[in-house]
Amino acid sequence: MAVAKIKLTDRDFCLFLFLFKYKAASVTQIKQFCYPTSEECNLRKRLKKLENNHFIDFSSFYHGKRFQKIFHLTDKGIEKLRESRPLDLIRKQLKSDSIEHDLPLIYIGESLKQSKNVLQYYSENQIQCLEDFTDDDLTSQFVKLHSDGYALIKFDDERYHGAIEFERSEKKSTRYEQLVIDYYISSAVDVVLYFSKTDSIIKQIKHFEELHYQNLEPKFYFLKLESELKLIDKIIFKNRKGQKLEF
Repeated sequence: MAVAKIKLTDRDFCLFLFLFKYKAASVTQIKQFCYPTSEECNLRKRLKKLENNHFIDFSSFYHGKRFQKIFHLTDKGIEKLRESRPLDLIRKQLKSDSIEHDLPLIYIGESLKQSKNVLQYYSENQIQCLEDFTDDDLTSQFVKLHSDGYALIKFDDERYHGAIEFERSEKKSTRYEQLVIDYYISSAVDVVLYFSKTDSIIKQIKHFEELHYQNLEPKFYFLKLESELKLIDKIIFKNRKGQKLEF
């Protein structure tokens, strides 16, 4: 049976770009950020048509005691997106390797983008895939650091290059020590906005900052996420000295 072709809308292209940026998104996230005026039943029908035409695909993800569809872009979808706008890619990463890690990054990114202090925001996938990032001496350091995001920040008429990091589960302490060292060595990174699910992770980062860079101004500012799957109401970071950054 032949699949009926569809006429793509501006909101469909918004979805394609959204999925390219974040690599994965739930129906709830897609409705919130790409089709905010659509009823969910109509949105699901639209997603099914896009899926049938091979612009998007999905995988099943178990969350909240049930399976849900997590959508990602396909090769056909990224090519259609590239027809609509300049998108010079050095690689194509269309599917998330860690859905549990990437879904919260949508809310982190979209929350930061709402702040007047954030002039530009780029997701991890944009950093890794866009040619402009790799070719630039400054932003290429964020590529090498595998930052979860990049933000150009403005406070008191000064601009700062910020790395975004998100950790939802505790890893070996040596990983955090190397992370601290890598970011302090980097001349491109002015500040690291570090989102964490637990206090213990934050304590480890602070420990290694004190151990290796006690006499330097702190680079890491921390925010503990109370809920990882919703927009952040108040974005207030605090460094190891108690100094705050409020967005």
